[in-house]
Amino acid sequence: MTNTIPFFMQNQDAGYSELSSLNFTVGVVDPDDSGLTTSQIATLNTQGKTMFSYLDVGEAENFRSYWQSSWDSHPPSFVLAPDQGSPGDYLVAFWNTTWQGIMVNYIQTLAKEGYNGVFMDMGDAYTYPAVVAAYNHSDGTIANAYADYIIKLANAAKEINPNFKVMLNNGTGLLSNANLVHAIDGFDVEQPTFNSTDTALIHNVIAAGKTVTAINYDSTTSQQAAFIAKAVGDGYVPFESDTALDGYVTSTDYSIKTQLPANALSSLTSSVAQSSSSSTPSNEIITGTTGTQTLTGNGGNDTITAGIGNDSIVAGSGNDSIVLSSGNNTVAVGTGTSIIDNSTSHNNILFSTTSGYTTIINFVGHAFGGNTVLEFPTGVYSTPTLALMHVAYSGGNAFISIGDGHHVELMGVALYSLNIQDF
Repeated sequence: MTNTIPFFMQNQDAGYSELSSLNFTVGVVDPDDSGLTTSQIATLNTQGKTMFSYLDVGEAENFRSYWQSSWDSHPPSFVLAPDQGSPGDYLVAFWNTTWQGIMVNYIQTLAKEGYNGVFMDMGDAYTYPAVVAAYNHSDGTIANAYADYIIKLANAAKEINPNFKVMLNNGTGLLSNANLVHAIDGFDVEQPTFNSTDTALIHNVIAAGKTVTAINYDSTTSQQAAFIAKAVGDGYVPFESDTALDGYVTSTDYSIKTQLPANALSSLTSSVAQSSSSSTPSNEIITGTTGTQTLTGNGGNDTITAGIGNDSIVAGSGNDSIVLSSGNNTVAVGTGTSIIDNSTSHNNILFSTTSGYTTIINFVGHAFGGNTVLEFPTGVYSTPTLALMHVAYSGGNAFISIGDGHHVELMGVALYSLNIQDF
């Protein structure tokens, strides 16, 4: 479809319905604003949309879940100074181990929630005077230390999902670091000046076969068209919006796709395996191959087998049989009576409908850290007992959630008949 925006970013009012109706290939949203669930992300993937989560890695934000209320009056030592241009944001001592632990946990949570990648903002935080003044380490330059920090976060995310994509926004000075360029999957330059020094560094990313995007905020159609032509000519994937990034999309954004090479976004997008494009339900056998894929049933009685990789499986409305192979898999169960044969991998299984009965056999938690998550949202079953009656837990580390905050964490003791007393 030519009427598609290749890359866009919306940090405000980007809910599931808006994202479903907008034609795009790669999108960046704020996870707290969008409120996307794992199953919604998986459904967007079936529409050919790759979802990135925004994350400010150079600042602490006082509206995020990690911010503690006591920090308002007694900030921790890693909080350095407020960002005068962004109320509620505070520059941090990125080298502080406590702060790095917070960021590792945050980015791994995003990977577990099903996001396909992360858009790391403030790639240039190491150049801010407050950060430079506080840095007193002698183990290399501050730029190398910041690059090591970004690499650490990228590696942490890929521990959860090896195919998780990492974009860095700004910080062109880091692009002379070969290890940093290797660790990221793409780079974004905001309001590029196209000066020779920055252009040469950015082309290190392009030479590595990775996507470079460029966000700009021109106000007139002629300015937007000129910027897009210049950006595409330099090998970038451009996007024009307003500084609020509130969903404003220009008419010129829809002209970009026809100007780009076919593989312009290849380093950011995941392989997608889908069922037949026919809208008529049929009984299908859908088998994943090696790699990260989205496997989608088509409304019939489907047999879906995950391949070796980190797969998203969206069951249709029929009576489906789902077999999970090795990998970190996400399953959204549809209507109908489904049977899930769970392996020893790290799987997130979300029950989203009240129709039918779903049986989980050989429910095994992840044996090497982390939890397999089994989630029954509020209202899916009339009582917790109904939610549990078909679950056979066979060991490993598992976390089972049943609406309204009720949960049980299982740590290797097999329970073949769970009941509400276990919670």
